[in-house]
Amino acid sequence: MKKQIQLSNQETYAYMQAGETNQPVLVLVHGNMSSSFHFKPIFESLAKTYHVIAPDLRGFGDSSYHAPLESLHDLADDLKLFLEALKIEKASLAGWSTGGPIVLSFAARFSAVTEKIILIESASLKGY
Repeated sequence: MKKQIQLSNQETYAYMQAGETNQPVLVLVHGNMSSSFHFKPIFESLAKTYHVIAPDLRGFGDSSYHAPLESLHDLADDLKLFLEALKIEKASLAGWSTGGPIVLSFAARFSAVTEKIILIESASLKGY
């Protein structure tokens, strides 16, 4: 079941989470035309080792889309606000497809919050 959280930029993010809060945090970032739903096949197995969190990015799945996106960096900013709202100080992030450049942008701009990054069939920082 998805939860929702209000970000400080007034967007509402829907997300799934599983695993123990004392485990390392792994954030799964979906690609274009998808949502956290696409991580369901691997979600529970990852939760055995990680506190795994899969948000629906702004404008996808069950998340809001109040402010238009100008670039993928906006979604990286949202992820930072998302982690702040959840009071998570450090996380590893896995980006699939368009989630890849979002994770790269996040890691480059918020290195103090980034433990590791994982790219899965990633697009480039330039997008498509």
